[in-house]
Amino acid sequence: MQAVASETELETLCDLLVDAAFLEGTVHLVEGELAFTCEIMRAVPDKAEEYWMGPVHRTRIPWTKCLIEFTGLTRCQTRELEHPSPEGEPLLSWQKHGGQYLVRLHTPFHVELVLTLPRIAGRYEDMGQLIWQR
Repeated sequence: MQAVASETELETLCDLLVDAAFLEGTVHLVEGELAFTCEIMRAVPDKAEEYWMGPVHRTRIPWTKCLIEFTGLTRCQTRELEHPSPEGEPLLSWQKHGGQYLVRLHTPFHVELVLTLPRIAGRYEDMGQLIWQR
């Protein structure tokens, strides 16, 4: 389990989630505080394998399911988007606004979740085995 407790760690998490896919999320209570937990699928480029297919050199990049949790939410909003996020955009982005952190999560179906946090408090971990696509 990797902690997310600073702006640098949050930025690192955002970078990991470029081209990731949102699977599902839940708002629930954890030790009396509102929390948001979600599952995503993300690429794991540091585990890439190169191989030859006849005369063509290729690279396979595995995927993994990842669990992300943010605790201490003061607000969770949904917003319908006119267009989906372009490819290459991170699934997760953030900004500091008025002493609070706004964490944006782009989901399928043109919906964006906006989590409001008074402080950065979260964690993430990869779950299960790597998934290889051919």
